[in-house]
Amino acid sequence: MSNRLTTSLSSSVSQLIASSCALWSLDKWLADVRQLRLLDTTCEIDPSAGGPRHGHVLWGSVSASRAAAIAWEWREVQPDVFAIADPMAVQSNIELVDDNGHRLHAGSRMVWLNRVIYLLPWQQAVLKRCRALVPAARVAPASRPPAVGWAGTSRPVTERRAWKPRHRART
Repeated sequence: MSNRLTTSLSSSVSQLIASSCALWSLDKWLADVRQLRLLDTTCEIDPSAGGPRHGHVLWGSVSASRAAAIAWEWREVQPDVFAIADPMAVQSNIELVDDNGHRLHAGSRMVWLNRVIYLLPWQQAVLKRCRALVPAARVAPASRPPAVGWAGTSRPVTERRAWKPRHRART
């Protein structure tokens, strides 16, 4: 992946976030989430880690009254399965206010931003971009750590048997 896209995404985020603070009440923010659109995403392969993909994504909306942007870093945790790399490192120019008009503190704000990220179809957008730019990176099965099933067993989730109560025969 070229550094041009990463640089372009970083500068886009910096410009939108530095431009102005966008204030939203919690109710209004959840209603306005539908206006957010994918603005940019990057997809890179980390050869030193066996090939999992990673990158950044930027969502935002621009209206006559204000611009909103939210960006985060993602990582591939399994082939074609993406997760937020650090949920506490989300960048945004969005400031949320409670019912009394007070700004939420950083931790609460981050919870609300992560809630919005969960509602966005960002993983499909990342997958589409990665498939278009970079062949799917696969970690060799031998180098993957064993899957841990329930109760610490190494049985994969798909191989779990339905729980059946043990009954003693009554005599």
